[in-house]
Amino acid sequence: MTVNIIMATYNSNGYIKEQISSILSQTYCDFKLLIRDDGSTDNTVEDIMSMAVIDERIILVKDNIESKGVGENFKNILRSSETDYIFLADQDDVWHENKLEELLCFAKENFIAHVPCIAYAPWSGC
Repeated sequence: MTVNIIMATYNSNGYIKEQISSILSQTYCDFKLLIRDDGSTDNTVEDIMSMAVIDERIILVKDNIESKGVGENFKNILRSSETDYIFLADQDDVWHENKLEELLCFAKENFIAHVPCIAYAPWSGC
């Protein structure tokens, strides 16, 4: 079974390291994290690359497609993703450490291919 997590980024250097760290800390760890940046003008790409050097599961998808927004960005990542399961990750979320494990277990136990999931927890950082 192969698992890809895809993330579209744009000017997210205030959040990206924490989000990537939360994904890399999953209890289920056999996955690839495919990230495509949509032309950030801050340090987002540098932050991603610095983490990719440390963990080979992180793959920065590079192409010659111009910036077209988050929807097109996700669509372009999906084109480069051949896998059994795909999870979407926003650039500014923090994942619970067992998110992948629980969703994959649910999908297998119920013989389903699509598991929509929105998990929300209030953030008191503002």
